[in-house]
Amino acid sequence: MPSGPGTSSPLSIVAASVNQAAMNTPLTVSPDALSRTITYSCAGGGSTSVTINNTGAGQPGTFTTSSRLEFTDCRSQTVTINGDPAILMDGTSSISPIAGSDLKSVTSTMRMTGGLRVDAAGTPSGRARYDCTTVMSVQIGSNGIPTQQTFTSSGTITWEQPLGTVTVHSCGA
Repeated sequence: MPSGPGTSSPLSIVAASVNQAAMNTPLTVSPDALSRTITYSCAGGGSTSVTINNTGAGQPGTFTTSSRLEFTDCRSQTVTINGDPAILMDGTSSISPIAGSDLKSVTSTMRMTGGLRVDAAGTPSGRARYDCTTVMSVQIGSNGIPTQQTFTSSGTITWEQPLGTVTVHSCGA
């Protein structure tokens, strides 16, 4: 896939756009457990909408959320991204004390599925399909400072460009 000086490949731009939208998701969690939609402008025009649904606490110390990322003519450099139809994220987090210590354990699991369509100047149309799971575990001291953190990712991102030519990438790689 050709790219000139100062430009990135369509795959890199898509990855950066999805990561940025996903990073905005925790910032939009509703304190009153109601659904919220927030729309962000993309660098070159178009938008990304994030809809958050807090599904609340299933058990004491546990909460779940679901979100939907929708890209609408989101442009960055020479790439335009649209939902196919969207990216869905479902997450569960739990907080619990660690017996015999002042530490708390926080574990969060997030699953990302769905897809995007990609058009880039000078290259054939493409598509990305996500089936990723990320698990984060953190121990937090009584002072609120994390003392131990681990992140693991599994699953695949299937990149198709041109349509019909498939490459598979590991999530988190």
